[in-house]
Amino acid sequence: MEHGSTNLGPRRALAIGLVLLLVLLGAALVVPAATAHGFPAASRSTPTLSDLALGPRVAVPLAGKLPPTPVSGPPYMGSVSVFVTLRLQNQSRLAALLTGLSDPSSPQYHQYLSAREFTAEFSPSASAYQLAIAYFSGTSGVRLTSYPNRIGLLLEGPGPAVGALFGVSFARGGALTSSYYSPEGTPTLPALLATEIGSVDGLSSYGTATPATTRAIASGPAAAPNAKAAGYPVPTPCGSSGEQCVWGSDLQVAYNEQALLSITYPTHEVVATILWAGQNSQGQPVGPYVPNDIYDYFNLTLPAGEPHSTVVPVPYDGAPMPGISASNDTTGATGENTLDLEMVGSTAPGASIYNVYGNGPGSAETDGALAFILSPTGYPGLANVSVISNSWGSLDSNDSSWVPMLQEAQARGITVLAATGDAGSNPSSNYSVGSQVEFPSVMAYNSFGVTAVGGTALTLNADPGSSAFLSIISQPAWYEPQSGSGPIGSSGGVSRYFAEPSWQLTSEANAVIAATGSSGRGVPDVAAIAQDMFVLATTSGTQLTYRDFGTSVATPVVAGLVAEADAVLVRYHQSN
Repeated sequence: MEHGSTNLGPRRALAIGLVLLLVLLGAALVVPAATAHGFPAASRSTPTLSDLALGPRVAVPLAGKLPPTPVSGPPYMGSVSVFVTLRLQNQSRLAALLTGLSDPSSPQYHQYLSAREFTAEFSPSASAYQLAIAYFSGTSGVRLTSYPNRIGLLLEGPGPAVGALFGVSFARGGALTSSYYSPEGTPTLPALLATEIGSVDGLSSYGTATPATTRAIASGPAAAPNAKAAGYPVPTPCGSSGEQCVWGSDLQVAYNEQALLSITYPTHEVVATILWAGQNSQGQPVGPYVPNDIYDYFNLTLPAGEPHSTVVPVPYDGAPMPGISASNDTTGATGENTLDLEMVGSTAPGASIYNVYGNGPGSAETDGALAFILSPTGYPGLANVSVISNSWGSLDSNDSSWVPMLQEAQARGITVLAATGDAGSNPSSNYSVGSQVEFPSVMAYNSFGVTAVGGTALTLNADPGSSAFLSIISQPAWYEPQSGSGPIGSSGGVSRYFAEPSWQLTSEANAVIAATGSSGRGVPDVAAIAQDMFVLATTSGTQLTYRDFGTSVATPVVAGLVAEADAVLVRYHQSN
């Protein structure tokens, strides 16, 4: 078992959380103006680039995944992306606020901040941020992305140029088929700047992320559901063993969402998904999805009269726009993006869905995606985001770059979801990332963090003449001991990087965690359907119907449900 995580197995992991929905919602609290904790102080001026060059250098705090042994391979001269976070201000006040937001006895309960209020009170000082920009943009060939909330910076450029900023060079490590780059030596920064830096992520490509979709089986040419009843598709036998396949809109009935939808649709809600675009067989970048697939899915499956979601592509790092090129993807990214969008739009009909994606699965790229969602430029609608969905995972580890961003999300009442993975807590699975639980789903603390979404094997009543049509017959943990890719299923377990949050101590999860002899964060928190979901996707120019499996089915499904719950609370004037 690699990288220290405890295996619960799929059935015990499910005991940690089969509740369908966990929602933390809120609005605004007026707070005092910010007080800078770093420079400039009243007694001195802001350091200059000359001060940084002449002063000493110190080691920087590294975030994310690092190889277990130092690299010793040939030099790496390719592109490197690094995400740098700066320290938030007023940490004690922030800790008190985050605790109060979840405490029903506190006057701060559910009194969430606006983005502007959070930046004014807690973001790094403007002078610290400008000095960091000046330093990191001072090397030729390095591109810099900054953010209005001043929490992070995304650096991209040739390895030698990026390495020079941190006083290191890069070398290759690992086997030929799984090679990665990592720094030689200890990364450093000028001491006067390092005091303002919270973490540096992306200096190593070890343990990059993977989508949480295990299989996508083509079922034939794209077609409308075989039959509908009461406006919803009738589940269809599929597969060699007659498994039941369903469509996304069926879950509106299965998960009792109709009562909420009868009050209001989530037409003013914003959901963001984080992933990346793929490549074709020649290694050329392609779009993240084919737009017609998404809109055809809504047209064919949603009940008449329901609003359809609008999908907004948000490429960064030079990633291509959506289009037919996505049908030539060979990495699985197109299928994953398509699945995310079709599922969110099925359980949040009418919501705006922002698909935020870069060129690849590096940790700095996913850091940058989260940073952009929280502090966007050029996409004013994204500023209203209420749910963020992550259908990907990587090694169980502490990517501390996410800490200030998750703190901001919680302070603003934004729900962050992540898939727990598809290896079934079995290291023999082809979908094992090298640890039994996965980042970011394990990243949760006492008062903020990620909600982990696991998967179930859902069976619905498929009799259109029954009064219980589409109601749940069974939903055990999703696990298949034998498949074409070895064992697959909903991953779950206990992290050794994150302590058990206080709120798990009083849940049934605590007994399961304690039985392992551990005291770490247990996942999943909630679970939803993770197998035999029909989707539409275009491959090599031809639109097909696919059967999809994975906790990346469950995660966007739950994201849509949370968005609808948000909409109902707003409708009843409980947006706080």
